[in-house]
Amino acid sequence: MEIAEQLYQEGYLSYPRTQTTRYPDDFDIGGTLSLLSDQPNKWGALAAWLSLQPPLPPKHGIDFEDHPPIHPVAVASPKDIKGGGMAWRLYEAVCQHFIASLMPDAFYEERKLVAEVKLTRDAAEVLLEAVAAK
Repeated sequence: MEIAEQLYQEGYLSYPRTQTTRYPDDFDIGGTLSLLSDQPNKWGALAAWLSLQPPLPPKHGIDFEDHPPIHPVAVASPKDIKGGGMAWRLYEAVCQHFIASLMPDAFYEERKLVAEVKLTRDAAEVLLEAVAAK
């Protein structure tokens, strides 16, 4: 919590002492995504992509009406963040969590493959030798 408070006081994160897990209706999601789009890393590119998609506000959470959930409020790089690697990792985790909360739901499809394999004795021996060699 001390690191989160330090990042808040330095202007990189929102107020960290909140139990709210839902963004208010008037929260500027687009502005925060735009801010993160300037990050020269893999999640900066993802934020840029998300900002081009139709708005998708987070669906779940509880609003205690005190402060919005912790979120980034300024762009930073590891050299900007005082306090070393732990402070940067916390900032990075907050940014990534914010982006993840806006991602569309994942879809997947399960398939079952049934195959019958017939090996000759010679082929089976070669296969076993190859496995044993690893």
